[in-house]
Amino acid sequence: MDAQSNDTSDPLYNEIAPVIRGLGYTVVELKCRQRQKTLHAVAIIHKDGGVGLEDCTGVHKAIYPRLEVLRSGVDINLEVSSPGIYRKFKSPREFAIFKGYGVKILLDGESEWQKGTIGDVAKNAVCIMSERGNENIDFSRIRKAKLDDP
Repeated sequence: MDAQSNDTSDPLYNEIAPVIRGLGYTVVELKCRQRQKTLHAVAIIHKDGGVGLEDCTGVHKAIYPRLEVLRSGVDINLEVSSPGIYRKFKSPREFAIFKGYGVKILLDGESEWQKGTIGDVAKNAVCIMSERGNENIDFSRIRKAKLDDP
C-alpha cells in the first residue's frame, strides 16, 4: 500500500491543510494539480458524525480565497467532498482517520476480502477486529483496503 496520499512538502498543502483542520475537519486527501492556467484542487474531508453539503460549502468558502492569493493569475477549480462510504484507502494514514469504522481488506496473495473493524493503528500495522478475533496486519501485506458498510 502506498505510504503517501498527500504531498506535505507541497506549499499549497502546508497552507490549506491547517485551515481545514482549524475548522474541525480531518484532511483525508488534498490534491492540487495545475494544467495550463487552471489549478484543479480536490479536498476530501472527514469529521465524526459525517460530512454534509454545508460542511463542504463551509470548507470551500474558507480555502478558496487562500488559493486565489497563493495562485494569483490562474483560474481555480475547487472540489470539496466527503470520503464516501466505500472509499478506497490510498495511504496507511487513513486507517487512523477511520478507526472504529468497518473495513474490507484484500491481502497480497489472497483472493478473498477480509472484513472487520479498524482498531489500533501502529506505524507499520493495523489491528482489525472481526468475528475471528483481533489480527495485526502489516501495511506491506495490504494490496487494497476500503471502507465497508457503516
